[in-house]
Amino acid sequence: RNRVIYHNHSEETDEKIAQILKDMLKLRKLSEGRYEESSAYQLLVRVIQEQTIENEDGSLRLRTREDGGMDAKMLQNPADPDATYREKAGKQNRGYVANVVETSGENGSVVVDYQYEQNICSDSQFLKDYLEQAEESAERQTLVTDGAYSGEENEKLAAEKNIELITTNLTGRETPDIMAEFEFNEDGTVVTRCPGGQEPKSCSYNQKTNQCTVSFHREQCEQCPYRDQCQPKQYTRTFKKVVSTKAKRRAEQQRKRKTAQFSQFSNFRNGVESIPSILRRKYNIDRMPVRGLIRSKLFFACKLGALNFKKFCKYMQGLDCCAQIAANA
Repeated sequence: RNRVIYHNHSEETDEKIAQILKDMLKLRKLSEGRYEESSAYQLLVRVIQEQTIENEDGSLRLRTREDGGMDAKMLQNPADPDATYREKAGKQNRGYVANVVETSGENGSVVVDYQYEQNICSDSQFLKDYLEQAEESAERQTLVTDGAYSGEENEKLAAEKNIELITTNLTGRETPDIMAEFEFNEDGTVVTRCPGGQEPKSCSYNQKTNQCTVSFHREQCEQCPYRDQCQPKQYTRTFKKVVSTKAKRRAEQQRKRKTAQFSQFSNFRNGVESIPSILRRKYNIDRMPVRGLIRSKLFFACKLGALNFKKFCKYMQGLDCCAQIAANA
């Protein structure tokens, strides 16, 4: 390791990589047909397929950006072949990612579900998978997440399971508030009324962008009190505006964020952030003593079990204190 990596001058890098590629190619030819079942041989073949390109003369060269670059699923560590690569918030991450679902009530909180996957799995996908397998609730439930879990599809899935999805942060640009006042038909392909209560002269729906281009008579927009907020494009005989149900929902969400109830949800969400902090500081989840997706997932589940057990012990101690206070009263 020291000779290949540390004791290496920058001008020698290309020469050493070329020699390594020659050795890899030679080793593959010598092993082919004899060690197909060997995990070491399979890793060698995987590295060659993922990180190199074979030239016309049969030699190997490293894959470049022009060749499509390196895939996030490429081998990161031969000791951990399941690990993947992801860059998030300017930081490079290799390994796995977890998602935790916690329920809270008057008597405390407890972790009721978790997901553990390769770190190329997005937060939105985690929520989608959770909602798809969740049973429909008889009582209305509220699920509080951050903005990374938002999305039209997730909102629909949550509504089907009688769950209100609250995202405490919205990603992307802010949508003009006036967009919340546009009215659509049931499938969102036709605008029925504008904020001023006017019916459009015409409306065309773009299936690729899921947007509606609505046209109004000139006199309709010129006398409208919402014209400065709506800001439609002016033409010789008409005014036009591009709107969508996605923009309408986002504007409605922005309005909810200004309510007192939303402030309570936001404070609750801040408390949920203590879970990953505790798992990192006390249970050391960033340094698993095992490799591989299945093994590390099992260890992560055990750590969550320990966390829940500690929550239970704390709850029972609280009951004992209440009983002693009642006895001494």
